[in-house]
Amino acid sequence: MNQNDSYRGWVMQFNLAVKRIFLFSALISLILILSAGAYGGGLSPEDKLFIVGAGAYEDKLWDVAALAFSRLLAEYPSSKKAEEVTHLLGVCYTQMKEYQPAIKVFMGFLEKYPKSSMYQIVLIRLGEAYLKLENPNEAVKIFQLISSLKDVDKNADAAIFTLGETYVKMGKHKEAAEEFRNFPQRFPESKFKNESYYWAGEALFNLENYKDAKNYYKKFYELMPEHSLSDDALNGAAWCEYRSGALKPALASFNLLIAKYPDSELIPAAVFRTGNINLKLSRNLDAQKAFKKLVESYPKERIAIDAHLELGKLYIQKKEYSKASPHFEKAQESEIIEMKTEASYYLGESEAAREKYNAAIAAYERIISYGISDMSWVSLAYVKIGVNKERLKLWDDAQAAYQKALEILEDKDLKAFAEERLKIVKTKPR
Repeated sequence: MNQNDSYRGWVMQFNLAVKRIFLFSALISLILILSAGAYGGGLSPEDKLFIVGAGAYEDKLWDVAALAFSRLLAEYPSSKKAEEVTHLLGVCYTQMKEYQPAIKVFMGFLEKYPKSSMYQIVLIRLGEAYLKLENPNEAVKIFQLISSLKDVDKNADAAIFTLGETYVKMGKHKEAAEEFRNFPQRFPESKFKNESYYWAGEALFNLENYKDAKNYYKKFYELMPEHSLSDDALNGAAWCEYRSGALKPALASFNLLIAKYPDSELIPAAVFRTGNINLKLSRNLDAQKAFKKLVESYPKERIAIDAHLELGKLYIQKKEYSKASPHFEKAQESEIIEMKTEASYYLGESEAAREKYNAAIAAYERIISYGISDMSWVSLAYVKIGVNKERLKLWDDAQAAYQKALEILEDKDLKAFAEERLKIVKTKPR
């Protein structure tokens, strides 16, 4: 910050402080005048309190306004302005982030003025205060009450929108879908109308209603292509198609996402999914290009590990083992033990194919060291170790590996193979 900015900031703070002092002094002076019984100007003490409170409220001096309104309600509980002042007092507390006092004021309002024209507005503010206190359950109760009213106030759109969002966060997707599906009809002029289509898609996606979810996602995307959620909506539509088995439309949607929003955080996963879909469509070359793009452009992304594994498999299919091994080595860095295990297995296969038997054995031994609960992997690793020990003519080591495999083997064919190899190894000269 330069000196001019610092000076301007100081001046603004000074002016605000002077304004606060002036208004607060006016309030104190008014209280003193009222106490002395000198009303002046033909205004009643009640009116003077209201004028000071309303003035402070207009100037967003919430603490001064709250003090005036509180005094008015204490001194004149039967005032004709009490209904309005109670509402404004609750707003002041909300603005000061004093949510508990705000809730108390709003609850008192609802109890005292059940037929007020401001009843729904106060309900809305009460629910918002509960949300600020991170009490979504109470907020939902309030917003549900608003939603159930026959004639919902047009100003309740934010509350009902928040209700739907809260349902999504709470995992109540059926309730969320109902609110968001009805939202455009209930609040046709709401600024949240278009965004409600996105959240309807989210709720329906979680309900596995992919057909309707896709339509809502696409409607939102078409209406608001520059919205911060537009990339997510297009991604949602692509996933709906993917989950529905419409692979080619899904591929087109993921590719559109990549082209339209190149800086989106969703791109690495979208690139991986295009590779995955191309594999399912037997387009191995296109799949390889996608996975290669992912590991080169987003090497630090977690999903790049998945791409390394898939690339390694593709190279093994082409018997390009020298290209496959580095990808399996990288895939072993995965935090997912099943993926680490698979990567180590394929690394062992690749190294064995290159006649690097010690490297292959080391890879299979890593499978055992991972502590994986799936014994089928462990038994397979022991068998593979035995095979490669044989290739190195380490007969005792091979025998030990086969014996360990047979202790846990359940697969009949693999068990028969291990038993046959064990018989042969035992005949080898030591």
